Amino acid sequence: CVSTFVCIYCYTTTPRNTIIMGNYNSNKQKKEKIAFVQTVEHSSDNPYSKTNTVSLLDLHEWTSVTKELQKRGYKVIRFTGEEMSSLDFRKKLKTPITIHTPVIANRPSLTTCLRHLSKLSETEHLPERNDYPISLRPFLRRRVKETSFEEIKQLYESVPTFKAFIKPRGAQNVKLWTGCVINSKDDFWKLTNVKDNTPIYVSEPIEFLSEFRCYIIRGSVKAISCYAGNKENAPLDLKTVYTAVRCLEGKNRKLNASSIVKREASRAYAIDFGVVKYIDETTGQESQHTVLVEMNDGYSLGLYPGCSSRIYTDVLLERWNELVGLKISPANSYKRGSCHGGDYGDVDGNGRSCQGEYK
Repeated sequence: CVSTFVCIYCYTTTPRNTIIMGNYNSNKQKKEKIAFVQTVEHSSDNPYSKTNTVSLLDLHEWTSVTKELQKRGYKVIRFTGEEMSSLDFRKKLKTPITIHTPVIANRPSLTTCLRHLSKLSETEHLPERNDYPISLRPFLRRRVKETSFEEIKQLYESVPTFKAFIKPRGAQNVKLWTGCVINSKDDFWKLTNVKDNTPIYVSEPIEFLSEFRCYIIRGSVKAISCYAGNKENAPLDLKTVYTAVRCLEGKNRKLNASSIVKREASRAYAIDFGVVKYIDETTGQESQHTVLVEMNDGYSLGLYPGCSSRIYTDVLLERWNELVGLKISPANSYKRGSCHGGDYGDVDGNGRSCQGEYK
């Protein structure tokens, strides 16, 4: 009877959804959110370190994402590339890496994690998007050819003063070197370690007056950053940007009806555009055009001024979720509209600024 009375008393005097078991209260208990973010190196006992976990050498991108994730209630676990490459390290982690623990890292570490989760086979590379998608070819305004490093060297043997911009091609070669202009065969010293069978892009050299990076989430332009040149003298044409995004998303087939392609975009990515000057050969009149520089997939991206840590983190989380097969997205990351209307830097009809981040 006493035990019955105690149970009834507990039931009638405690709030609903509360279970009493010792000092444990499970009322609205939240599961801890975990994220893994790479670092260049741990600080050890460096007195000049900003934190006691990583050194001052930490990349700006990784520091910014860490702070943003912590603001969102994540417990952030830092790791080095060497640590993540060790199976023993991954096995000994107190919190295991799962599809629900986002990993922010460089390409090698991200590849390791996705293979660890069986999202990639041991021979697969990251699903890098094409630098020059078919749907965006009309925005290049220059010729781009796919070839090999060996073939371009042979070309320079016959035409020593040929000028071309070359960059690596293919997921396994991304960032193998920074794209550069080769003015003559004497410039190949810049690429002495490149193998002959390496796939490359070759294009006409072009001089940009200004260059911009547009951060995109689910077809919505979230931030625009001018990372080179003068945006006042050479402003970005937003209409071109939005048309390009629609083409990439497979929503603007009228632009290039002769080569209709499927959607080539991932859920989060960045597109770089540049403004160039053209001179009409007939009239001699000068004009400016916004052209495609390249497309970048939504992971291991650079964070440029004009894009906040919030938007940048949303891009990385959105792409992680897609890579591991999750349909969920960062809160409010793609529900907001895009910058639109007027020239770059203007405010649209709803009073929202298109200068830098979408407000």
